[in-house]
Amino acid sequence: TASRSAISLPRGSRVPVPVGKLVRLFLHWCQPEQSDGSTDLDLSVAFYDESWRYTGVCSYYQLQAMGANGALIAQSAGDLRDAPWPDGATEFVDLHRDAALAAGIRYAVMVVNNFAGLPFSKLDRGFAGLMLRDDPGGHHFDPRTVELKFALDGENGVFMPLVLDI
Repeated sequence: TASRSAISLPRGSRVPVPVGKLVRLFLHWCQPEQSDGSTDLDLSVAFYDESWRYTGVCSYYQLQAMGANGALIAQSAGDLRDAPWPDGATEFVDLHRDAALAAGIRYAVMVVNNFAGLPFSKLDRGFAGLMLRDDPGGHHFDPRTVELKFALDGENGVFMPLVLDI
């Protein structure tokens, strides 16, 4: 579907992601100034091998994904359950591609779940995307590092904005 984004990508588009940088998948949303309640959106990343067999997840209920050798594959920043105006809230998952590849992971599937509260269409703003970072400890959301951004539109539901071929 159409989405307000920096670039227009039809469903099924392929975009190269440079190697050598930390991949930070992010979700940002903000409730309207006159909101009567909270809105809980969740960011998860599911992992699959080359044959699309599920291998694990990094999400609000499992904050880390580890390889069999103990290497950190992905780390979630945690679960935010409210995004008050004007700053909103940002959840993110850092993905370490080298560790993922070593663990036999080929695909990382980004999933956004509108768990409770306002539908996407009623939020002041809502978007998800991908940052490429040199500094994993830096600002949680640094607009200068955003490579892809997708607007969250429509009503409640579970959405899959991108699949990363690691």
